[in-house]
Amino acid sequence: MIRKIWLLLPVILFVFFYFSLCAAQVIPSARSVDWTHVGIPGGIPSASYPVCQTLSASGGADDSSAIQNAINSCPAGSVVQLNPGTYTLHRSSKVCVGKSDDGSYGVYEAGLCLTDKSIVLRGLGANPSQTTLNYGDGANIISMGRTSLSASGITFINITAGATKGSTQITLASTSGIAAGSYLSITQLNPTDPADGQPLVSTEGYSGNCTYCGHDNPTKVMNQIDRVTAVSGSTVTLERPLYFNYTNSPQAFKLTMIENVGLENLRVVGTTSSGANGTYKNVNMESCAHCWIHDVESDWAVDRSHLYMSDVYGSEVSDNYVYEGFSHVSGEDYAVYPEYRVSETLIQNNIIRRARHSTPQVGTSGNVIAYNYALDAYMEEYTNSLPETQSHGAHPYMNLLEGNVYPNVEFDFGHGSNGYLTLFRNYINMTSNNPSTNKPMTGALYALAVAYYSNYDNILGNVIGAYPTDALRALTS
Repeated sequence: MIRKIWLLLPVILFVFFYFSLCAAQVIPSARSVDWTHVGIPGGIPSASYPVCQTLSASGGADDSSAIQNAINSCPAGSVVQLNPGTYTLHRSSKVCVGKSDDGSYGVYEAGLCLTDKSIVLRGLGANPSQTTLNYGDGANIISMGRTSLSASGITFINITAGATKGSTQITLASTSGIAAGSYLSITQLNPTDPADGQPLVSTEGYSGNCTYCGHDNPTKVMNQIDRVTAVSGSTVTLERPLYFNYTNSPQAFKLTMIENVGLENLRVVGTTSSGANGTYKNVNMESCAHCWIHDVESDWAVDRSHLYMSDVYGSEVSDNYVYEGFSHVSGEDYAVYPEYRVSETLIQNNIIRRARHSTPQVGTSGNVIAYNYALDAYMEEYTNSLPETQSHGAHPYMNLLEGNVYPNVEFDFGHGSNGYLTLFRNYINMTSNNPSTNKPMTGALYALAVAYYSNYDNILGNVIGAYPTDALRALTS
């Protein structure tokens, strides 16, 4: 068996290298960006962080106050270490200990809050015999970052020059309050396609007008987050080149971020539904730069999502396992879910089981979703139909989906358009288990659906179809 696999490896590497060359040659530069810089510069840094406090489970009492007090008291750049055991996060309030209620979409409504400084919450392993956190009090289990910014809190600044693809310098009408290390979102009015004058970006999907797209800013749903490296007069230098020609009344606005917040090596379990119908998440990452969720198991999504991101830049969601949800109706159990404004983020090597949708996107730009394994996804109202959707609302663009295993792929038009997405070298196996019968689904057996207003997408090098049983047996015998 080992000999056969090693004989096959050079062939696989050759094929991957060949397709990489083809991709570079076939995709026009206007329809792609440089994805090699996504994620945290230099990788996840927590191995060098000192442990500030080490805690043990109480044995069934409420552990949330002890953990939150440790998080609050430890200095930035340190670790709160949880020993093996089962920790109970249970109390009368659904707001983090020591915090004030910031509303149903706020990060303070959670079992634990990593929201005020660079801090890491670490267990000693995600499997059930190691570090487990149980929660069922009707909010997010763990929040990271700050509450993300909606349209009512935005101060737009006109961009007067430089807003073209590949540019790393833009001229702003005002740079007040902007300095090196600040974060900006670059946007524009929803543009038309210069090729035919038709809308390039649309929020009018088959479910109606997506008024929440762009985070309640539906006229400006194209957003790229970038980090400022220098300011000279009215000229701002950016860390990453612009992804697009933002020429339709381009503007920028400032985002306030927490940096270097981490969650790793533990298991979170929703013990009951939040009952909030599409609001809360098991892990909620918002307004967070260079943050990470790594080696985490998330079981039973309390509501909206397992691992959620909004207003996130240069971060990493990797090596996680997510399983099931209390509801699979529309808007719930979107497993690994980047929404609104997420850029330069790596979503890699996650196993996603029994989600409604495994890696859907609403908005977002310049990210890599790679080498994830999605299986047994299903929609509660259509349990016999392949359910995946990878583009679900206006307007994800310039994202790379590479090397994933999906039951099917759909760039839909449910809540608006997408564009300039690259689907490269994925395995689409057209197989998912019907939870009603515990047998493979037999309905909607399509591999790939690309809806209207999916403009300038790149689809190449993908493998489609169930893997032949006989071939698999021969390979592993």
